[in-house]
Amino acid sequence: EKEISVQSLITELGHMAEAGGSDNRLTEISEARSWLKSFHEPEQAVRHVPYLQTLAGLNDEKN
Repeated sequence: EKEISVQSLITELGHMAEAGGSDNRLTEISEARSWLKSFHEPEQAVRHVPYLQTLAGLNDEKN
């Protein structure tokens, strides 16, 4: 029942990496963590993932 946030996801992926696995799995975990870190700066994330602007706009319209 922990809060789901960018930081909690990064932390969980870190635990998964510590548990080990194949080189491919560890690479994918590393890439996912790097991608998530871009969301600490929302402006940067929007530049990297343009559809976030669309989703944010839809959310604003709904509210």
